[in-house]
Amino acid sequence: MNDIVLTFFDSLLRESDLEILRGDQWLNDTLISFYFEYLSNKKFPTEQDTILFVGPEVTHCLKATPADGLAMFLDPLHALEKELIFFALNDNRFYGQSGGTHWSLLGRYIPTTYLITITSIKVDLNGCILDVYF
Repeated sequence: MNDIVLTFFDSLLRESDLEILRGDQWLNDTLISFYFEYLSNKKFPTEQDTILFVGPEVTHCLKATPADGLAMFLDPLHALEKELIFFALNDNRFYGQSGGTHWSLLGRYIPTTYLITITSIKVDLNGCILDVYF
């Protein structure tokens, strides 16, 4: 069975997600989304007006969306009102399917033009990095 073990804001963890943490498997979208929910709602609850954590599922949609369609995803998140935005980014280049082998953290500091990528290995993210239009 794959029982639900936790619901936390917009995240839902199942037993299979916890098994990933017990083993030597890669993190999945669900675990990263949960951690972003935790950061937003527990670690930095007073910073929600200035910091935005964009989970992997939304980031993947943004990667596949032309510039003129980004507002559909970013406006409901009030992204233009934030100072700092973090994106969970993987190296999947195929927008119509799940996949990828490596996660990176992409950060955008809005008051400047700074865009940083934090990754644990040398990885070519060309074609994977979001075109950040704000």
